[in-house]
Parts: sequence; structure tokens; C-alpha cells
Amino acid sequence: MKTQGLQEALGEYFTQEEVRQMAVFLERDGGFCPRGEFAVAEIFGIAKEHGRHLPEVLSALEAEWESNWRHQPVVTRGDPNSIDGIGVQNLASVERIYRALNILNPNPSKQIPSGCINVKTVGAMYLVLQANEKGERSIIDTSNNIQLFSNCIVVLLTIGRPMEVVVPGCEGVGQTNVVESITII
Repeated sequence: MKTQGLQEALGEYFTQEEVRQMAVFLERDGGFCPRGEFAVAEIFGIAKEHGRHLPEVLSALEAEWESNWRHQPVVTRGDPNSIDGIGVQNLASVERIYRALNILNPNPSKQIPSGCINVKTVGAMYLVLQANEKGERSIIDTSNNIQLFSNCIVVLLTIGRPMEVVVPGCEGVGQTNVVESITII
């Protein structure tokens, strides 16, 4: 691991063999940047607190490795605070990992505006209403004047990808078509 002391810190909560497996994941193909290492280490710790076993956590991490992280440059790999689109991708990856583990993300994204947003996708227009203190909001399909979701959390909102939402207490993710524009109102 690149981050000094991280392996020792993990060793206080996990067995030597578990730490070895975590290191193998974190060091593959050039590894993660330091903030990415911390983000993944936090997932390991939170998952353990929620009674998840390491193979289950590694499986969820592996899915994100294949779909996202392996394509990123090492200098920003896994960093949820990166200022470019990679940071947004990493926030979405973290959210998907917690969702796969059936754990509420303890650090929900602050990058998605909490106010009202108009979202234009291929073939539809949505009004995303203001988020409450838990980040939950309603979404209305203004093209058809239908409320699609209430009390959902927007976990991915970026141009060129589908908007993704989760409903606390429910499995799965809701997706729109590809987002073409985002207007904060």
C-alpha cells in the first residue's frame, strides 16, 4: 500500500491474512492513489462493522474495479474527492459498493446539488426536487407529469451517463436514459 501506516491500521481490526488480501486488491495494476486507498479502506471497515465478510466485500470491490477503476489513471484512481469527472465516478462507485453490501453509505455525496434541478435526458425531462436533510428527494417526469420517485437519493448525476437513484430500504437502482443537460433552479 502506498499510504504509510494504512496496512498497520487495518491490522488492528483484521487478521494478517485479511490484510494481505486487502493489500493484493489495493496494489493491483499500479494501485490506488492515497485518497483512493483511504476510501477503499473505509469500505472495508464499515463493512466489517455491519457484519459483512471479506469475500463479499472483495466481490463488490471487484465489480467496481472491472467497470470503473481499472480504466482510471493511478494518480486519481478511487479518489472520491478528485475535482474532475473521475471524482463523480468514484462517488458513484462507492455508493454502488455500499448498495451491493446492503449498507447505507455513511458519507453520501455532497457533489450533487441539494436544491431543485431540471434534468434533460434522451427523450424525457425530470424535475428533481430539493433534498431533505437525509438527501432524499422526489423526482417528477415533467414530460408525462408523473411522480416517479419519492424519498429517493440521487447517487449519480452527470452528463453523458444515466441518472441513478436508490430508494432507502429497497434493493436495486433506478436509472433514466442518458443525461443530456443539468440545470440548477
